[in-house]
Amino acid sequence: MANMKKHGLKRLLAFLLLAVCLCGVFPSQAFAASVGQKASSWLGGAYVGSDGRHYTSPAPYTYLAYQKDGTVDVHTSSGGTDYRHYMLTDSDGVTHPVFCVESGIPYHTSDNTYTSESGKDSGYLNLLPSDSRRGIILTSIYGWKPGAALPVSGINEDDYKMATQIILWEYQQQLRSDPYSRHGNGHASADQYFSVIAGRPAERAYDWILRKVASHDTVPSFTASAKKDAPVLELEWDTRAKVYTLTVTDTNNLRIDLETLSGSGVTVKRSGNQYTFTSRQMIMDPVTLKFRKDVPVAEDMLIWGRPGYQTMMTGASDPVSFYVKVKTETYGTARIVKTSEDGIVSGIRFNISGTDILGNQVNEDVETGKDGQVEKQFLPGTYLVKELPVDRYVTPPAQYVTIESGQTAAVHFSNILKKFRVHVVKSDNDTGTAQGDATLAGATYGIYNNGELVDTYTTGPEGDFMTRYYVCGDAWTIREIEPSTGYLLNDTVYEVGASPTLYEVELNTTESQVKETVIYGDIRLVKHTDDNDPDVAEGEHSTDGNAGQVEKPEAGAVFEVFLKSAGSYEAAKETERDLLTTDGNGFASSGRLPYGQYTVHQTAGEEGKAFIPDFTVFISEDGQTYSYILNNTTITARLKVEKCDAETGNIIPVAGTGFQVKDLSTGEFVSQEIFYPNPETLDTFYVSDEGWLMLPEPLAAGDYELCEVAAPYGYVLSGEPIPFTVDGSEAVVTVKQHNMPQKAELTIRKTGEVFASVQENEGLYQPVYEVRGLPGAVYDLVADEDIYTGDGTLRAAKDTVIETLTTAEDGTAASGLLYLGRYRLEEKEAPAGMVAATEPERVELAYAGETVEVTKTEKGLYDQRQRAAVDLTKSLETDGLFGFGEDGEYQDISFGLYADSDLTAADGGVIPADGLLEVVSVSENGAGGYGASFASDLPFGSYYVKERTTNEAYVLSDTEYPVIFAYAGQDTAVVEIAANEGEPIENKLLRGHVDGVKYGEDPKGGEDVTLAGALIGLFGPDVEEFTGENALLTVSTQEDGSFAYEGIPYGHWIIAEIAAPELYTISEGQHHVYIGVDGQHLEIRIDDPLIRGRVQVRKTEAVDEPSPVDKKEDGNTFLRFLSGAVFELYGDANGNKELDQEDKPLGTLTETDGGYHTAEGLLADGYFVKEKTAPEGYRPDEKAYYFEITEDGQTAVVENGETGRGFSNEAYRGNLKITKDSSDGRRDGFAIEVKSADGSYCETFTTPKSGVIEVKGIRVGIYTVTEISNRASRDYIIPDAATVEIRADKTATVQLFNEKPEKPETPEEPKEPKEPEKPETPKNPDTPKTPETPRMPATPSTPYKAVPQTGDDSLVFLWGGLFALSVLGGGTLASVIFYRGRHGKKTGRMAKAASLALSLLLAAGSGWMFMGEIGEYRQGASAYDGLAELVEQPETEETKGPEDLPSGGEVPGEESGPVLPAVDFEGIWETGPDIIAWLTLPDTPVNYPVTQTEDNEFYLNHLHDRSPGKVGCLFADYENSADFSDRNTIIYGHNMRDGSMFAELNRYKEQAYFDSHPRMYLVMPEGGFVCEVFAAFTADPEESGSDASPWRLGFQDDGAYTTWLGKMAERSVAESGVTVTSSDRVLTLSTCTPGGTKRFVVMGKLMEVEN
Repeated sequence: MANMKKHGLKRLLAFLLLAVCLCGVFPSQAFAASVGQKASSWLGGAYVGSDGRHYTSPAPYTYLAYQKDGTVDVHTSSGGTDYRHYMLTDSDGVTHPVFCVESGIPYHTSDNTYTSESGKDSGYLNLLPSDSRRGIILTSIYGWKPGAALPVSGINEDDYKMATQIILWEYQQQLRSDPYSRHGNGHASADQYFSVIAGRPAERAYDWILRKVASHDTVPSFTASAKKDAPVLELEWDTRAKVYTLTVTDTNNLRIDLETLSGSGVTVKRSGNQYTFTSRQMIMDPVTLKFRKDVPVAEDMLIWGRPGYQTMMTGASDPVSFYVKVKTETYGTARIVKTSEDGIVSGIRFNISGTDILGNQVNEDVETGKDGQVEKQFLPGTYLVKELPVDRYVTPPAQYVTIESGQTAAVHFSNILKKFRVHVVKSDNDTGTAQGDATLAGATYGIYNNGELVDTYTTGPEGDFMTRYYVCGDAWTIREIEPSTGYLLNDTVYEVGASPTLYEVELNTTESQVKETVIYGDIRLVKHTDDNDPDVAEGEHSTDGNAGQVEKPEAGAVFEVFLKSAGSYEAAKETERDLLTTDGNGFASSGRLPYGQYTVHQTAGEEGKAFIPDFTVFISEDGQTYSYILNNTTITARLKVEKCDAETGNIIPVAGTGFQVKDLSTGEFVSQEIFYPNPETLDTFYVSDEGWLMLPEPLAAGDYELCEVAAPYGYVLSGEPIPFTVDGSEAVVTVKQHNMPQKAELTIRKTGEVFASVQENEGLYQPVYEVRGLPGAVYDLVADEDIYTGDGTLRAAKDTVIETLTTAEDGTAASGLLYLGRYRLEEKEAPAGMVAATEPERVELAYAGETVEVTKTEKGLYDQRQRAAVDLTKSLETDGLFGFGEDGEYQDISFGLYADSDLTAADGGVIPADGLLEVVSVSENGAGGYGASFASDLPFGSYYVKERTTNEAYVLSDTEYPVIFAYAGQDTAVVEIAANEGEPIENKLLRGHVDGVKYGEDPKGGEDVTLAGALIGLFGPDVEEFTGENALLTVSTQEDGSFAYEGIPYGHWIIAEIAAPELYTISEGQHHVYIGVDGQHLEIRIDDPLIRGRVQVRKTEAVDEPSPVDKKEDGNTFLRFLSGAVFELYGDANGNKELDQEDKPLGTLTETDGGYHTAEGLLADGYFVKEKTAPEGYRPDEKAYYFEITEDGQTAVVENGETGRGFSNEAYRGNLKITKDSSDGRRDGFAIEVKSADGSYCETFTTPKSGVIEVKGIRVGIYTVTEISNRASRDYIIPDAATVEIRADKTATVQLFNEKPEKPETPEEPKEPKEPEKPETPKNPDTPKTPETPRMPATPSTPYKAVPQTGDDSLVFLWGGLFALSVLGGGTLASVIFYRGRHGKKTGRMAKAASLALSLLLAAGSGWMFMGEIGEYRQGASAYDGLAELVEQPETEETKGPEDLPSGGEVPGEESGPVLPAVDFEGIWETGPDIIAWLTLPDTPVNYPVTQTEDNEFYLNHLHDRSPGKVGCLFADYENSADFSDRNTIIYGHNMRDGSMFAELNRYKEQAYFDSHPRMYLVMPEGGFVCEVFAAFTADPEESGSDASPWRLGFQDDGAYTTWLGKMAERSVAESGVTVTSSDRVLTLSTCTPGGTKRFVVMGKLMEVEN
């Protein structure tokens, strides 16, 4: 039997050990325990999955037990029990959920036996393998914890908790070393614990936890777990959004949101597994961003240990941080693209200047490469690009370039070569103007480059010519090739002065002054007379004119020599005339005379002598002396030659024609002598200006030929000699010589620039021009003077159009034969695309010499190409409100000039349609506006202008503005073309609009509602105070809550609420809007929270003196703060500020701290606060106090008196009577201290002779009455302190008794009185009537009387077992007899009969007794069920319906006391005369009458009606008073196996049961009691008679009673907040424990109720 008991005990122990394997928890509050705390353990309810089934441990299972020495033991448990929740309550009273990390080890309910240690340094955890420790930590992080959301659908909290516990065990039992697989540990299978949840809802949570554990240390692929390994991400500039941005992909596919832990200006947004990093600021040096993985973080792990028992754990923390470094593109690139007219693009230098984004000044020079490009990196900013001057090019205008990070901004520069033309002015070296008959026209000059002839030009009538344009250079020269008539050839080489350094613009004109030296000659005259020689006799003179005559010089003859064209001596210039007077020798000589024909005119001579007729001398050779012998000798056969025009026959009155006379007889030319001024022989003879000549000497007879050796000016030398004969028949032989006038042929060469080819560089096209012949030029050749030939014939009158010339394809046109003279060319029609010359070009067809029949003259003519000047006017939309349009935005604008269609050059090169020719930047135009001009030299064609860039705040126009460059006629030099027909090209601001809706909380708790009347403001990005004054725009929301901002310009703006509608508070959030696209539409929602405030009531008792105990932080020591009040909150439904029937209760205020009551979240409205329940011991204030909530966050402080003194209550007061006695009768001189439980009152009194101390008017409450050691008490044993409760208007009594030892040998020092523990304030929810102070009964007559045996007997098992054995034995006996009979074995007849009879008798008897026992149970149940019909249980609050609620004039919230069951004592006394009360424990089977008789035995086995019955009846101890006036009244009852009577009391050992059954009701014929349970514990009957016995009835005094009450409360296995003092009476319920050896006692405080 002992072995069986031992085996049963083991089974019970195994069951208990298995039951604690799961430490499930309820989320009572956040864990906040610390290392070293103590905790009590207790067991919760069973786990129930979402499928409604319990989770049960494996049966059996094997577990590992880790020992401190590092060894591991293997054990087996039978298992098969339901897992239950387990809890720890720490020493601070905080309850914690716990998990088990030591499977199989026992766990028991205990008090303060568990101690916490850090999970980081846990002795137990360090015994586990590292993989197990790590797994436990991570599982705890992702497993269930208080407040955690369910991670998957279809589970409940118990599923989640169970899954967590299973994984913890798998790690702890080494069935798992990682989150990927399970494995056996050599003793248990891999699925030992998993089988608990397999196929159950918890399996889904199990899988989820392991997935999370597996990915715990995984961080996004673009980050690193170590800061030093953090990769660098470079954000790129988004030109559209104007931010730095980069999108990366997490190949680990974690899909977790990132939130930076430190400010960096970088934001991160996730879309799927892609993350977009954005920064509005440039980050030059990498910034390290730290992120923390969204790991559920609890408090640090604590390991809770109890020696010999299961180890538990709470909390876990393992934050996962990771890093990435972020920088932005810092530099952008400026690209300069260079094109030029001559194709040279390398080595061109540019200067780039400006201020970068950091405020640094930039000033750098760059140089183009071979491709004409150069790139340079700069920080973002706007820079000015200027080409450094190159001599040969026109410096293009500077351009602005805006650099953005990571972007390349290009600017194009085109170079046009500087060009020159030279205006050559020919002048006389001596006089500046032409002298004599010499002319400055007709000289041929060559223009040379580096010594090579490029073109020839002929001077015009003014002695000048203008060249075409040439590219500037330093090697250009001009040199005369052929001089003009009358001038010497000038071989001087003239520098043109075409150095490009001298010029800035494309087309330039320079002048070159050319000095020419005229041909000079002189005239000499010898004058003779024909008088007879005085040495010859008179008679000797012959009549023959030539015979015997001696010439003699004539002195004093005067001759005028002047330029024939001047007409007279007086009209001639000083340099073109001279006056000659012959000397004694008849000689006269002129000074130097310039080239020309001069008239020699005699004005004086010897008297009587005839004057020499005028004659002409032609000075045509430089340095030549023209000599003439003049006389009057008669020549009989002289030769006269007349010079005649071959076309008219007219004499040509021009001097200078020279002849020779050939004597045909000798074949030699005739020579004749002259003697003055010097002897000279002449063989060439010249005609005079009359066109004839006379030989100085006669010719002898003979045949002659006249040969012309010098033709007259303007005529062609005659090559045919003219024969004549001298035969004496004529004194003068006249011969006519005819000459053809010289003719000229004029060729004009028309040139100009043509579109020859195309140059392209990096997408920029430039036309290239070359000078070529131009066809189609039409000129009138007009006589610029009267054109005469030498014979005086008018060949063409001045201004007569001689001929019209039209140039051919090569640009030339030739005239017909023209007479020499001055002509002009008037351009009547310019070639296509050219500008007609406005001034005529003059040409001198000069005499080319006597040998040239037709002189060839070429005239170069150059027309300027018609050009186009394209410009545009730019305007920007301005918005002063937002600050746009006047802050240099124009600097970001550029335009391109594009070909609208293909433009084909002469060589077939093409500028394609949409080809870019030029880019210009907009600048200020001096008129207060903006504009731009294109410098491109355009060929005719169709173009368009299009905006290329604009300021980021403006809409970039895609409009193409046509530019048509068509030939505008020959009279227009420059075609002015204004894009957009001259109208400004406007940039509209980039604008968007925002639509918003204003929502607010529904005051009724429904969905959010739209709000009208809110004032919404639009603010700049730098605004910090969002007020109406600071707003750029404001709008009010409409009835539907909508509002809109139209036309918000580009940029970052903030929308914030300025004023909220009534009842609402302004939304604290700001909405940042970014307008970056024209027409952008944004929608926002602004939510307004309702105005919410709070009400605060400070519950106080105002006192006149400072309190030594209730000091608050506010320093107000004159206030005593009171706990336990209840305040009701009402809404002012009708707004009349008076509490009436329409105002409904909203709830009660929450007491947040001792005396502080608040209600949070009150909407804007009027309210009332009314005290429903005053603190215990204080009178409630019946008034309602009105307050209003008008501002968000407002705290309304409600007070009922002087401001600052809180909500005060007058204390209930009562009286205290202390009676002092002693064993020797002394009563006076003893010191008695009275102290309140809260310490606010403490006073010491000395007993008078009567021994009675009366304390009047002290506050209600719990007081301790203690005798203080003094001289009077030193010979006495000081009694225990007594606790007493002072009740309103009542007098509480305390009796203290001093025992004096008879003869103490050595008096001991009096003991200091024991300070009683501070009792807790009783819950006292029902405010029952205070019973009278219980009487103090005399010592009971039987203090050590036996405690009744109130356990159920075992007869039902005895008789039932005996019946079963008899039936089994009878059957066995019958089988044996039958067997023996079958096999021939005989059994005695008497033996058979006796055996069978005995079996039947035993079966019948035991069966009868068994049924009797069952009947006893039924009898008792029936009896008490019938009796219970006479008891009407009160209706609880939970069972009341709406019809039961108060109505009419009663104000809701009035307090009502407890209602006792209604018992018909008259009816029950009919069957139970000993019934003194009725006891009810609500919601349990305990609902029975209480009897009393003269002993404690009768009703152990008698029913209430005194009839026998094993269930008995509840009965009061026979020594107790029937009115329950004793300090301790005891009621006994059986612990019946069928659950009746007091069997239910044993459940009070469970805290949950204790908490759910805090009170019972004891009803008496008149009145009754509420019994508040304060203790439940197991007691030994042997304690009876001791001072600590729960069955104690007598107490020496109130101190002894108080001490006893304290001991009873300390013994309770469950906690209670009920406080019991010496003023209270106690009801003790006593029954047997299961098994009957002990007693289970439940004790309660009796609170009298009068209903």
